[in-house]
Amino acid sequence: MKLPFFSRKFLEALRSGASSGASRYGAESDWLASLSSGQPYIHESSYIVDPPPQLFSMGIKDSKNDAENAIRVHTWLKDLPPSTAMEERLWAYLAHVPFSGYMRSRWPVKNEGEVLRRYLFEGSSFGALARHGIARLWWADLTPVLVPSGLRVCG
Repeated sequence: MKLPFFSRKFLEALRSGASSGASRYGAESDWLASLSSGQPYIHESSYIVDPPPQLFSMGIKDSKNDAENAIRVHTWLKDLPPSTAMEERLWAYLAHVPFSGYMRSRWPVKNEGEVLRRYLFEGSSFGALARHGIARLWWADLTPVLVPSGLRVCG
């Protein structure tokens, strides 16, 4: 399959509706189509990927599966160039569509700030990638997880 992403216009609709739409984030993603006003809002990139992996979540503030989920996301998108991995439209799509169940369980939304922080990008710094519910998994420093114990990694 080709890796999908949201259109710029749709991303702006999500962002502008974050304050009034926070309550929708507890439900399935059926509401996304109604927000698109009948316009195409999902596009396909040129990157061919396998279907998305299943992510584990034991619930709110449970980080014990973060390392395994980071490995799964990073392995799935292993060939993604960093320039594409900084694209909010990609991560917003992944948080709202294939990983919406994980997001609802791990990062339930109570207000606009949580929508901006975990489902979209809050700001334009690298920190926005680290706070996003899915992007943080791809951008995680996997060195301690992937390097066998006893080896020291310099740098």
